[in-house]
Amino acid sequence: MRRLLFVVLAILVGASLIGGGAWLWWRSGDPRERLAALLSESLGRQVVIGAVDVNGDGTVVLRDVEVGNPLAWDGAPMFTAASIDIDVALEELLDRELVGQVEATAIDLRVIKQAGSLNLAGLVPRRAAGGDPIDLHLAVVIHAARVTLDDLDRDHHAVLDGVDLRVLLSNRDGSREAQANVEIARIDLHALAIEQVAFVASASNDKVALSELSARLGKSGRLQGAGEVFLRGEQGWSFDLEATDVDLDDEVRPVVAAFYPPIASGADAIGASAQVGARVSLGGTGLHWEQVKPSLAGRGRLALANLQLPATSLLLAIAELAGRPSGPFSLESVAVEFSLANGWIALDRISADEHTVALPVTGRVSLAGELDLKVELMPAVRAFGGGAYAKLAQITTSIPVRVGGTLAAPKLRPPSAGDIGSGLLGGALTRALTAADSPADGG
Repeated sequence: MRRLLFVVLAILVGASLIGGGAWLWWRSGDPRERLAALLSESLGRQVVIGAVDVNGDGTVVLRDVEVGNPLAWDGAPMFTAASIDIDVALEELLDRELVGQVEATAIDLRVIKQAGSLNLAGLVPRRAAGGDPIDLHLAVVIHAARVTLDDLDRDHHAVLDGVDLRVLLSNRDGSREAQANVEIARIDLHALAIEQVAFVASASNDKVALSELSARLGKSGRLQGAGEVFLRGEQGWSFDLEATDVDLDDEVRPVVAAFYPPIASGADAIGASAQVGARVSLGGTGLHWEQVKPSLAGRGRLALANLQLPATSLLLAIAELAGRPSGPFSLESVAVEFSLANGWIALDRISADEHTVALPVTGRVSLAGELDLKVELMPAVRAFGGGAYAKLAQITTSIPVRVGGTLAAPKLRPPSAGDIGSGLLGGALTRALTAADSPADGG
């Protein structure tokens, strides 16, 4: 999610172009070259402007704008724009205050992080009593931006397309404010996508705060929350998110199964269905899944309502060992409390509706889909008759079944000799205590 930080920072480039450029346009007889020279000097990087036009309504248009990297940086241009339309209040401009609206299209931004600093640093000037630079208070609209991210410190790279922004950019009152309303049509996350993404981003020296975050998850689910992207230190980002009314469809199901493995089925089997909700607090670093995975940590709660399980599901395969006939099954509700660290999801607590036979599941699932689970079969044996374990259930207190393999191909492992021995000892103690509490015959 560090990409969201860089999207916000992209707007600062456009502000700098406008801040120096509009003032010079009204003063110069050779606006294109003098504007480019002034911007190159003030930004400390080469600026090229293909053309400067004035529309009939008085707006100024900069075309084919290109901004290079700072002198100490190499590589392709930092910023290009097909056009930047400037609509400013002339009376404010004459008083060296740039007030109005800017609209930019076909933006291509390359953001580089190297040695703890960004090639975007220093692009919004502070307000100066001596009149230089110009004071800014601009509404900036950016359409269809493409952002290329190169974090050379961590060797992380990513591209984000189709970013729309509405930004208020200001250096009034001695501060430098950059708050953006961001809209992104689609972001592809690991194993699923979120669409119609929107949030408000506010930048400071240490972090970018993301508030009022909303998105569509699946066909009709909603995602809401807030987060922070950190500019300094080892931590990359953190988010508090809530998902509601999410359908357990083909795209969502593999992700949910990692937090509630009993719904897992074979790769070609018909999947479970349910309504899903979740609350989660997560933190990590990186831009891609393989970079994020080692650092991902957090806690959360998953809830499933009206869960319909096919006969091929892992839960029913386990129940059959306890004597339940084969066939589909339904649950009114299931809740899972989990924690996540070091590449594993720990199932801290699983609870089902009160009308359902308890089938305690403990253990963990790796982020790669590996299973390391333990299921206590005894409650189901008592409810369904026991199946192959009926006689064992008469003399033991525990019948633990291990589940290994992967979510795509779970493997049930019968109770080990050690597990059965522990249960037999518990059964013997139970029988001895029961006998001791019973009245003697003929007493």
